[in-house]
Amino acid sequence: GSDVRWLALGGERYDVLHGWQWSPDGGQLVLDVSDVFVKHRRIQVVDVPRGAAPPVVRTLVQERDSANVQAEWQVAWAP
Repeated sequence: GSDVRWLALGGERYDVLHGWQWSPDGGQLVLDVSDVFVKHRRIQVVDVPRGAAPPVVRTLVQERDSANVQAEWQVAWAP
């Protein structure tokens, strides 16, 4: 095995991870993250290098909706 790597995702302390999935080659991780009330949701991709280099987190999409109360979609890699 290898050591645990913590990720700095930004956002708030109590953000929720709604979903995640490894890319087919295992080099990236896609995350579906939001605040606890699903008012600010974002899709983030983490480039996970082999070895000691730190992971790189990129935000691809953000959605802000003050009226939203639930997560109605899931994140996944396209075939």
